Amino acid sequence: MPLRSALNRLALVLLFVAGNAPDVFATEPTSTATNPSTSQTNSADSRLPRVLLIGDSISLAYTPLVQEALQGTANVERVRGNCQFSAYGAEHVDDWVAGQRWDVIHFNFGLWDLYGWKQDGLISVEDYGANLEKIVMALQPACDVLIFATTTPPCAEPEHKIKVLASPEKSAAFEAEARRVMKKHGVMVNDLDGILVGRMNELGKAPDDVHYVPEGNRIIAEKVTSFIDMTLGLLPKK
Repeated sequence: MPLRSALNRLALVLLFVAGNAPDVFATEPTSTATNPSTSQTNSADSRLPRVLLIGDSISLAYTPLVQEALQGTANVERVRGNCQFSAYGAEHVDDWVAGQRWDVIHFNFGLWDLYGWKQDGLISVEDYGANLEKIVMALQPACDVLIFATTTPPCAEPEHKIKVLASPEKSAAFEAEARRVMKKHGVMVNDLDGILVGRMNELGKAPDDVHYVPEGNRIIAEKVTSFIDMTLGLLPKK
């Protein structure tokens, strides 16, 4: 499917999602991540390349938009539920891939690490990098191309549930560590942070919320869709 057509489909499905989907990002999702073979997919056409999405509630919000936009282009799957923080990902990643193989895996961990949600305190940049190393080492053998999405910006005020403030400086330090790990392992980087930084007042749900209004989710989904579509175009045809 041409990219322009895919993005037009994305715009249409956004209207449906905004009006009909449950507000999965208004509350902190439960940890229900399981084997992706049981997760929702946009199709099951064996002739199409397979794409796996891994991430937190930001990913949960854009997944249906990406799936619709890439309908007929790729089988887009997602690990079911919220994949949480990097230590959780390092612990469960082998279960998520479970001996399967994808053409492209697009993943992120970061916001939960910045804020310390469901963790015993905040983790260090060094621990975050070590967890990402484990995740990358597990994901690379499971795909032809691995893509890391940079973490979307923290909110301007203390996060409304746990009252923790994640500064732009802290976010930048975590991103620098993530980029170091990805460069070391030759992982492609999709800069979601770069398209959103400085726009939280416009696109964020509230000053104390890391999540996005529908237009913000559309912008993120469009970036993810175009990056995956571009990557698929570089792979040999099946």
